[in-house]
Amino acid sequence: MLTRTQANAIAIALLVIGGIALVFALVYSTIRAGDLPTFFPGHVSVPTHALRNGRVIHTHTDTKRALVLLLVGAALLGGAWYVRFGYEPVD
Repeated sequence: MLTRTQANAIAIALLVIGGIALVFALVYSTIRAGDLPTFFPGHVSVPTHALRNGRVIHTHTDTKRALVLLLVGAALLGGAWYVRFGYEPVD
């Protein structure tokens, strides 16, 4: 069983990681693959097959990544809420 301090620490960690996942989901859903920072998975360094009228097209992989990150972020925020408000610690 967890103490209240441990439960609060876990809730804060879940909240931070869930928030980061939601920010990454927003980035993947709004920025084209060629404009992503190079350290992001899915960054396209403009191959010719990904060009349409001289611009990089939006790939389905980015949409899938955005949806997965959105679901993961929501699950982590739900877990943070449960640990903070729904879980009864020992003390």
